[in-house]
Amino acid sequence: LLELLSDSRYAESITWEGTNGEFKLVDPDDVARRWGERKSKPNMNYDKMSRALRYYYDKNIMCKVHGKRYAYKFDFQGKNFLMSIAQALQPQNNSSSADLFQQSRFHSTEFIPSPWATANYRSLMAPQFQVKFVL
Repeated sequence: LLELLSDSRYAESITWEGTNGEFKLVDPDDVARRWGERKSKPNMNYDKMSRALRYYYDKNIMCKVHGKRYAYKFDFQGKNFLMSIAQALQPQNNSSSADLFQQSRFHSTEFIPSPWATANYRSLMAPQFQVKFVL
């Protein structure tokens, strides 16, 4: 989702709302199809994707915005959010860079963000977001 939000070509499908990590699925079917492509699930639809997103609620990565249809909110302050960013940035092919990434500290249970990690995940967010680390 962050990949789509960070690319203006997909603004007709998914867009930021406000300044607190909220975003809206303008075209939920298109977002679900793209999510399915990214996750190698060719039969993905919005119902299945929304079910999958609920797992991120328990991990404090994101939540549903109540009272707004197709609206969600990222928890930019949680440690789990940083780990999900690292996984999202992981290459999808079996190249040597993917092997190096698998061995990186992003997959460690003792994840501590570095300035490099901070710079990379911040580049995916809209510039108006203020991010504070709470670990």
